[in-house]
Amino acid sequence: MASELLKFNCPKCNGAGVVSFKHIADGRCFLCQGSGKMVATKANLAKAAKMGAVSRVELPEQERCTIKQLAEISRLASVRRTDDTRLAISAGVPEVQAMDDWRYQLSRKQASKIIEYGRAA
Repeated sequence: MASELLKFNCPKCNGAGVVSFKHIADGRCFLCQGSGKMVATKANLAKAAKMGAVSRVELPEQERCTIKQLAEISRLASVRRTDDTRLAISAGVPEVQAMDDWRYQLSRKQASKIIEYGRAA
């Protein structure tokens, strides 16, 4: 039955099953137990979301950023005369650089962090 479940690449090792720390367990990734894949359970998707490595459509709905949050990020970037990506990085969400289209992969928590930073300045 587990083989029938939807799986995705491990966000820690990018599907390789190993990480760069070869001196610990020969570099085996502890998040996916060295398989390189994770079953798309709610808990695993939440772990990957915290790492900023899951597509927005794969995030549980309660963890997805809202359209309202995205609009506020764009508005704040415009007010600060910068672009959305630079605002996100300045706010301490550097993982946006690794995302293909981060606006669709952002979690609600990450979006809130960007908005708080944008409003504080």
